[in-house]
Amino acid sequence: MYFRTLVHLLTAQKNCRKGGSFAGAVLLVGVMQISAALAQTPGLPTGPGRVNGQVLHSESGAAVPDLEVVLYALSPDGAPGLARTRSNEEGRFEFTGISTRPAITYLLGARYHGLPYPGEHIRFGAGEREATALIRVAELTSSRAALRVVGVAFQLQRVARGLRVTQQVRFHNEGARTFYQPTAQRRDPAGGRASAAAFEAVLPAGAADFEMPLGAVPEGLLRSDRKLSYFGPIHPGAHELSFSYTLAGARDENDHERFALRLASPEGAPLEVRLPPGLGQLTAPGLRLEPAPAEAAAPGPRQERWSNSAGGVFDIELLLPPGRRDPAAVRPLRARVLLRVDDTALEVNESYTLQVSGDAVLLADFAAPFFHLTLPARATALEFGSDAPGVTLEAHPDGGLIATGSAAPGLFQIGARYQLAVEQAPARFTRRFATRLPLLAIFLTDSGDLLPASKRLHRRRPLREAERNYQHLEAFEITPDEVVELVIGRRAPPAAARGPLSLAAAALLALGAVVFLSSPLRSRAAGIAAEPVRSATAREAEALARAEGDLDHDLETGKLSVQDHAALLSELRAQARALQEREQQEVRRAETAARTIERSEDARSCARCDARLEAAHRFCPNCGAKRAQEASPG
Repeated sequence: MYFRTLVHLLTAQKNCRKGGSFAGAVLLVGVMQISAALAQTPGLPTGPGRVNGQVLHSESGAAVPDLEVVLYALSPDGAPGLARTRSNEEGRFEFTGISTRPAITYLLGARYHGLPYPGEHIRFGAGEREATALIRVAELTSSRAALRVVGVAFQLQRVARGLRVTQQVRFHNEGARTFYQPTAQRRDPAGGRASAAAFEAVLPAGAADFEMPLGAVPEGLLRSDRKLSYFGPIHPGAHELSFSYTLAGARDENDHERFALRLASPEGAPLEVRLPPGLGQLTAPGLRLEPAPAEAAAPGPRQERWSNSAGGVFDIELLLPPGRRDPAAVRPLRARVLLRVDDTALEVNESYTLQVSGDAVLLADFAAPFFHLTLPARATALEFGSDAPGVTLEAHPDGGLIATGSAAPGLFQIGARYQLAVEQAPARFTRRFATRLPLLAIFLTDSGDLLPASKRLHRRRPLREAERNYQHLEAFEITPDEVVELVIGRRAPPAAARGPLSLAAAALLALGAVVFLSSPLRSRAAGIAAEPVRSATAREAEALARAEGDLDHDLETGKLSVQDHAALLSELRAQARALQEREQQEVRRAETAARTIERSEDARSCARCDARLEAAHRFCPNCGAKRAQEASPG
């Protein structure tokens, strides 16, 4: 139950991001209920982060002092954390020493006049250590003058026990105060008198399994038999109230299930009915079937939409074809696993294609599900879903996930995404599959240095998709409870990586040439010439040629893309040209130095007969002339 509640919290987070403060209030209530239920509420995950903010009055903008503020951390693995503080005389508050991991979502809230007010969602970005948020609270009003119901939607979904109906009511509070009717001012919803509720609804006869998001019933929602009355709180802005229930249908002689529903939209608000295509035969007088949206504009499972923009009361009838319960009619065809590994974690994205045989809708419940998806015990940051509108994934007490609900004949997919910590190298991906799998395909995001090894999986041709390279491994006929292991090691730097090393070696050779050429030069016979430089250049040219050959080889074998090959080759040649230019400059400097020395040597000859003079000679040994530099003036 605790796990399922956390899953609801994750769903509610997505609703809050769309801007609905009502969803945030419900989420905050759920957080407080979970925290109160824990024997020992854990603290926030620690780190260098800081959250500061201020509590302000939404109507006057004034600071609100001495108010309890709650910060709740929801980690990817579902582990909760909670901390409390109070606002100071300026309405400011602060939480310090908390984790800045981007995967952690922080929920902020406070209570004012006993009602929850959610603040902003907080997620630290890469490198961020501080976040600032505001919490706005409001005074209360019992007047409904500023309230409007702006839409009512009914979602119909087939389940094993019949039809699941989810009703969503969208409000807009155009005032600056929170609508709320205290208990003493509420009128008995069963007394037959006019009610001061913001919204009322009557559940169909036989409605069962009543539920609200997070399993948290707002304090202002009263249920008397089949009647619901909602007395708030409704904060300023847009809000949504949602609840669901299950109906059992009446079966006819052909084993069809028939459901009759009366749907109502108050105050003339638009009404909409949503159901999966092919769910059944819907008779809906007064409602219009909307055109199917373009696939690109309709993410998620496709839905039929019937609507009436003027609202009102509508009697509809739904006829469902015969359903059957036969878990053996579901056969897994293949599993596709996408892996991405770094030094600390292995990201896993699994999808399973299941086939429903026969010609009737298949029904499954918790006791006899469509499929049991086992998961590693250390999996964190779990997300899951299905592309079939009638299929639901939920946690199994023995671990993993099970698929229940209704599925039409044909194919559908379920999937799960999670992370595994890499505790030591090499990384290992180990999976046990509870059922037979005809095909298991694993795609490993290739960073260029990964070396996967497996006794069960065999290599296939590498794949390039969406600007990424993948190593492809496959296994056929995985038996029930078989364990498949993939060890992901790292190879030595590929040949292409030796190009920069060759350039570094060339730089060292060039440096040696510079030192050699700039050393004191004694004579022409000392060999001051470009030959040593030309030899170094020749050796480096050979190294560069080998590096280019390695790049071409990696391109041919699929280790490098065409774009990466071109970029590396261009860089290699540019650095080689720069090196050659530097070496030519040093040769020119060396030649200039040699000519200077030659001129200096010429100054040691006899000015009369050009005979060579030694350092000790003061007179020319050939003609007897006095050494020019020592001759007296005149």
